[in-house]
Amino acid sequence: MFGKLIKPKAVADLTGFHPRTVSDMGKRGDIPGAVLIGRHVRFDANSVLDFIGRGGLLKKAAEPKSANEVPATLL
Repeated sequence: MFGKLIKPKAVADLTGFHPRTVSDMGKRGDIPGAVLIGRHVRFDANSVLDFIGRGGLLKKAAEPKSANEVPATLL
């Protein structure tokens, strides 16, 4: 069902958002692939990368990261 689960910090590193903002967005369902484990949010890495690749979730002030800059936690 889910591939590798990653923490909000890894998603924040990709998008330029604060990790708390990413967590809140995941809890609201704004980010696909969010999973609640108790009170903690984790994200399916493939769902997040696909969503970002389609133009979702990038902060306007943040520069998009190239495929070469994907953090090792997502690989």
